[in-house]
Amino acid sequence: MSADEELTKEPIKEVTTEVVEGSEHEVLTSDEQDAEQFAYEIMKRAASLKVVKIDRGEFLRTTLKKYCPEVDASMAVETSPIEAGVAPRDLDEFALNVIDFETKKCAGLSFLAGIPGGVALAGTVPADLAQYFAHVMRVEQKLAYLYGWQTFLNPEDEVDDETLMKLIVLMGIMLEVGGVANSVTKFAADVAQKSIAKTIERQALTKTFFYTPMKKVLRVLGVNLTKQTFAKGVSKVVPVVGGVVSGGLTYASFKPGAERLRRYLRELPTSGIDLDANPDIIVIREQARAEERALAMEQAKVVAAEAADAAGKAAAEAADAAGKMAAGAAEAASKAAAGAADVADKVARSAFGAAGAFLTGLANKDKK
Repeated sequence: MSADEELTKEPIKEVTTEVVEGSEHEVLTSDEQDAEQFAYEIMKRAASLKVVKIDRGEFLRTTLKKYCPEVDASMAVETSPIEAGVAPRDLDEFALNVIDFETKKCAGLSFLAGIPGGVALAGTVPADLAQYFAHVMRVEQKLAYLYGWQTFLNPEDEVDDETLMKLIVLMGIMLEVGGVANSVTKFAADVAQKSIAKTIERQALTKTFFYTPMKKVLRVLGVNLTKQTFAKGVSKVVPVVGGVVSGGLTYASFKPGAERLRRYLRELPTSGIDLDANPDIIVIREQARAEERALAMEQAKVVAAEAADAAGKAAAEAADAAGKMAAGAAEAASKAAAGAADVADKVARSAFGAAGAFLTGLANKDKK
């Protein structure tokens, strides 16, 4: 039997059938069980890709060396970036850079060549789905490591049941599956307050925190994927993630979910961030933009008032100049008229004198 056939037939391991968080497991129909199983197989396949695993130590050391060389990277790996002295605002910047980087890779790359079984896998799990969920798992790990979580995957690249459960549950937060966030919040609070990760066995952790929310996420994923994707062909729309499964999913599907997870992880006690003293960088940026807009409006008002004042002064000066010009013109016209009248008077007198002389000459001739 091939590895793909074994994967297809591998059932979801029933970790517990006890009452979890006060409510019994729901009785599922055969179709719902098949949908959950299908989603589980996709998650297993995506998690099996070597590119999925993020080495926490290497990731933190590389990030801090690039952006915060003054911080003790070894201490950050041993404890957390915040405890090592990374400023919350810088940590938020790193997280946003991670989201941008993984979003671009998700939109532009295919993992088909790296999937065990190669092209033969396309008959069971679409390459684009494996690509999408592989990138989801990558960004989950990076964001969790920045905000205080410890290693998800062991050094041997093996994905055990608990690790897969955690990745699936965090995926539920990205996709806003109801009730999942409460379970993770409870887990993070217990870890922070009681060091439960060191005192309670892994199996107990699985039973208490991750199994029930994981089932919810698988159900949402499985039902949507089987109804919408495989009913219409492997290249159709996948509404649950909001993107088109063909050649990589777009920013519209991946980035909002990653940002939702980032904000959620930041607010957990495991991040070590004093939320009251250190607002999220998105809030800081929005406040800065609001202040810039307010300042720009005030400056615009001042400029408008100055322009109006300048226009008023210019109008007054123009009116004054026009008045002076009109008065000057009137005076000049008056002088010109007076000069013309004087000239006309002189001409008339001269004419009358000449006429009188002429008549006198004629009279004298007559006398002679």
